[in-house]
Amino acid sequence: MEDNPDYRPHEVERYPVDLPRQHPRPGILDIRCEFTSIKEFFGEEPPFNERTVLRFAEYVRGYYPDHQPTHVMDRGGLALYIWIDRMPTPATHLQQTFLRLPFLEEVENLSRFVLRHARAQNEHLEGERTNRCSVCGSHLLGMPLADHSYIRCPLDALEGERRLEFLAINHAAFCSKCNSRFAKHTGCTGPVCHSCDQRGHTAATRLCDSRLGRLTPESQQELLTVVTQHRRNYLLHIRNLTNDINKPLRYRSYTDQAYIFLERRVEDRWLIDGWGFYHDDAGEFPQPAMQRYSNHPHRSVRYKGLVPPEYHSQAVNPIPTFPPHEVEYLQAVHEVIIEFHRSGELHMERILPNAAIADEPVAIPVEVDPPPAVIVEEGIAIHPVENVDPLEMPVNEIHERNVADSEEDGDDDLILQDPEPLTVNNDTARPAFQHKAFETLLQHPLPEGKNALTLRVRALQVILCGRSGTEWEVSPEVSAALLRRYAKDLILYGQALKNEEGLIVQMEEFLSATVLRKERYGSDIVYIPSMSLWAKAEVRQSLTRLFDPHPFGDETTRRLDRVGHNHRYWFGLPSNQGALHEDLQVAEEERLSAQLVPTKARIWESPLHDIGQLRNALEIPVPTDNQAVRLRIGWMIHLLTCQLPPETVNQGSYVEVLDYLKILRAATKLVLSIREEASTVRIELSTCMRHMATSSARGHNLVLPTFGLFVKYAMGKWESWLNGCWDHVYDEITLRHVESCPCHVDEAMFRYEY
Repeated sequence: MEDNPDYRPHEVERYPVDLPRQHPRPGILDIRCEFTSIKEFFGEEPPFNERTVLRFAEYVRGYYPDHQPTHVMDRGGLALYIWIDRMPTPATHLQQTFLRLPFLEEVENLSRFVLRHARAQNEHLEGERTNRCSVCGSHLLGMPLADHSYIRCPLDALEGERRLEFLAINHAAFCSKCNSRFAKHTGCTGPVCHSCDQRGHTAATRLCDSRLGRLTPESQQELLTVVTQHRRNYLLHIRNLTNDINKPLRYRSYTDQAYIFLERRVEDRWLIDGWGFYHDDAGEFPQPAMQRYSNHPHRSVRYKGLVPPEYHSQAVNPIPTFPPHEVEYLQAVHEVIIEFHRSGELHMERILPNAAIADEPVAIPVEVDPPPAVIVEEGIAIHPVENVDPLEMPVNEIHERNVADSEEDGDDDLILQDPEPLTVNNDTARPAFQHKAFETLLQHPLPEGKNALTLRVRALQVILCGRSGTEWEVSPEVSAALLRRYAKDLILYGQALKNEEGLIVQMEEFLSATVLRKERYGSDIVYIPSMSLWAKAEVRQSLTRLFDPHPFGDETTRRLDRVGHNHRYWFGLPSNQGALHEDLQVAEEERLSAQLVPTKARIWESPLHDIGQLRNALEIPVPTDNQAVRLRIGWMIHLLTCQLPPETVNQGSYVEVLDYLKILRAATKLVLSIREEASTVRIELSTCMRHMATSSARGHNLVLPTFGLFVKYAMGKWESWLNGCWDHVYDEITLRHVESCPCHVDEAMFRYEY
């Protein structure tokens, strides 16, 4: 029965939920699918060599074959994420969970349940609500589990203080009146308990006969006190574990420190209903250094996807989707690894047909039948690319190439010379137009041959978007004339984009709606369609309207200026509630300018910004007095750059200086996040957009606009552009699996003394 993909054991049955949502549906769903390829997901071309397969097998060690998914794509691709060390095995996570919460080891059937039902991410919604367990939230310290009812959950066996302790630790936020795990939960009325028909608690909390389950303010405060003490005791336990010279903990958990990440997102914490999250106002529990975990430095210490969606929805692992022939290949690898753990024999011949098995990679194509062409509009047929590289080109084909094809050899050089792009939303993007490469390419007329036209198209795609298409290749039925039309349109798009600043440009290969979004509704990104999407008339028409100036010449209403309405993390800061009276604000800013001054400590060229000062700078209410705002801009520039502010901060309108202060506060939030990850960054001001874009792409320095540059563009454009650039800067500096510069690492933060 379990071979049937629709089969669900009784303990994880999903029941229809007819109740209305307690909170608005999120604008960005936490569980999402992502089309990818083996090359993109694993960073190498198939077929895998023996060394790679053995590395996969090592990462799976201890995860018994009987507990592993039958199919490699089951459970949201859990096996795949384990292979690339982006998730621990459920067996390892259980062992690490029992170290953190020893009483869970006594829970009957918990280990079996987790081993059989662990996933790489939670399951999709069914309708408007989730089927996630109200006790565990369908996760165990961040390890996602299949949806199930709390009455089927092994953890429902916990009683009394142990139950409260688990709820307090496992959930970053929790409301005992309605089971909400929303970090900004306010105004809760709470339904009646299904067990006792009383308000103030739910059946999942098991507080029917306890004074802690009453709705009175005194009972709710007492419950919060009990929960807070459980959390503090837990953090003291984690401190002991991370101080242990034997390093029993292998990797970080979101529960290992105070919820700094969430605290930066929640305003007015005194209004939150339920337990909220643990506030470490005294800074008693900083994030343990990576060296305190035994996985360091050879394995992952930070599994980004090992968090509940309520903690960080965009860190949740997407469900990977591969072309059918690649799924077949990955399943074969999965079966080889399982057989290796059963018998100790590695049957590489099953995944390397007709090949000699060697320690080093060998160039052997995976022979699969190409799927049928996808017929789209106007006679264009597109085939999915077969990822069978590397292959040597037969000599006779080289000799048969026509003159027009040979003239295009220079396109590859242009691609190689093109500057480094950004990574935005896990895809390559351009933060600035590549003028030199584009103009150089235009010096050569479009070639005649199909091969040469294909190279030209790819070169144009790289120049505009940072990469060429990966999913599609032109089928034999596509004429050179259609390729030429697509190339001409790419040139037209480039001609329109070359006069623009502050735009992020990406390629879109799968969804027409994504390309249409900028023109119809507004988007932070301009999407250039692949040839398969360009073949659709509505896509071409939308881009024509997008790049045309407004018929009345009003630049403020151009479609190209329409930004998105999505949440931009770095700019999500509290308002100025609680500001001093305006008569006192100037004196207060003068006092702050003398108090919040940059430190003299350096790591290479990067100043060691003081974390406490950065937090204070963000927590202090924004002034409203005109002169006070300008003083705030001055000392914040000094704090961030270690340089005196330019005179231009005294210019501009009141609205302009308030918006510029918003840029500086967002940059402070970014620097604080970098420092909290034991990293540093050098900050400077620039009058050049290209300087800002290049520095962002390299992920080395943080370059901010001067006030004179800032006032040239609308605030919405700055927010949309900088947020994408800064996401890349943050990842480049803080993610240890990225080849980041060692001058960013603050080794001193790894030597905490408790």
